[in-house]
Amino acid sequence: PAVTSVFALQITGAAKINPENETYVALAGEAGELVPLVFIVILGTVTFYGLLAAPLARRLGLSDANPTGVLFAGAEPWIRVVAKGLVEKGHHCLLLDTRFEKVSAARLDGLQAVRANILSEYAEEEIDFAGLGHLVAATPNNEVNSLAAREFQHRFGKANVWQITPSDVDFHHQKAVANHMRGRFCFLGGPRFSDLSSFVGKGAEMKSTLLTDVFTMEDFKTAHGDNAIILFTETEDGKLNPVLSEDEKIEGSITIHSLVIEQDDPETKALKKKEVSEGKS
Repeated sequence: PAVTSVFALQITGAAKINPENETYVALAGEAGELVPLVFIVILGTVTFYGLLAAPLARRLGLSDANPTGVLFAGAEPWIRVVAKGLVEKGHHCLLLDTRFEKVSAARLDGLQAVRANILSEYAEEEIDFAGLGHLVAATPNNEVNSLAAREFQHRFGKANVWQITPSDVDFHHQKAVANHMRGRFCFLGGPRFSDLSSFVGKGAEMKSTLLTDVFTMEDFKTAHGDNAIILFTETEDGKLNPVLSEDEKIEGSITIHSLVIEQDDPETKALKKKEVSEGKS
């Protein structure tokens, strides 16, 4: 529009200087229509592509209407166990880590992993986030996790950026990061990085459990107790969501994805048979 305005003024000026030139005079008569015409073309183009780009991409299979895949900041052993369990259930996961050995280990596990800093321009501008709807910042560094959660709010939305509960959450406010600068704390019970690492180190594996009227949340807690950490829920239509660290009410027909250390005592074996039979049905 700015260039068009200058062009229109130049034509009008030329017509005034050379009134005998019929071409200049004719162009000057129509110059006033150039600016609004260009505005209409720009507005129409932006509106057209703005309204049709997303539906067309979804129709061609290039994007999801409601992506629920998980971007993990970090590729620690416990993250690889969690991500592998989710991928085996058909969910998209991407791991970012700066350490070559962690990224290599993730790729050997069949996971999609990129060597990059979650706070880098490369991560923001070059990585394909198609199919990803959540960020779980899970590095060993509390400050990096908090910054990542803030930086990716514009991409995933404030409700979909998460971080593991930081080790300084109970510290005095002079030493801890301010709460408004953090993401939502995920995973039931608020396990810290060290808790999750230790849990997987003891042999915990990912387990998916369908909760119903027959096998309820109470049955799950009775069967596994402190030997399970509930991480994600999945609705009947396949939407995956991290679980809030607070003791939220999980009920109804829903699948939970948890880290579980299996026990062999007779009482839990009986409940597990019930759990397995319900999952198969």
